[in-house]
Amino acid sequence: MSRTISEILAPPCDHTGHHIADTFFPEPPKTLEQTGLNKTFVEDLICKILLSAGSMTGLELARRLGLDLQIFRDLLHDLKLGLILAYQATSGINDFHYILTEAGKQKALLAREQSGYLGTAPVPFQDYLLSIEKQSISSEQPSLQQLIPPLKKQVLSAPQII
Repeated sequence: MSRTISEILAPPCDHTGHHIADTFFPEPPKTLEQTGLNKTFVEDLICKILLSAGSMTGLELARRLGLDLQIFRDLLHDLKLGLILAYQATSGINDFHYILTEAGKQKALLAREQSGYLGTAPVPFQDYLLSIEKQSISSEQPSLQQLIPPLKKQVLSAPQII
């Protein structure tokens, strides 16, 4: 029975099939502080996203940011109280369709001048480095006997000599 490279390099399993070695599954943040992101950065990101989208629900913003809505629900409320956001309509229980006010559009335009980034909320650099380190296979040392079966069916082209 041949195995794939992934199976060979996978950490050993216990009798239930669960990996024994340290696997990397970071805990999702539960608060804005745990994201490591500046509150103003997240506000600006929300405004820029709404500027490009027009209107979004809180849940749509959560998917776009890659954060749980509970993390930034208070921030949305603060932006509403600060007249940066307005409710366009309700969207289910405890959710709304958000739009930018005129002041919100100005904030978004200013934020876009600073940075055009519109993606998910970024991970702090130190957390990123830790994730790379935890997922590294540099300590793996597969034997030749482990590597031959999965590589046996591979066809490699000969290098071109000019």
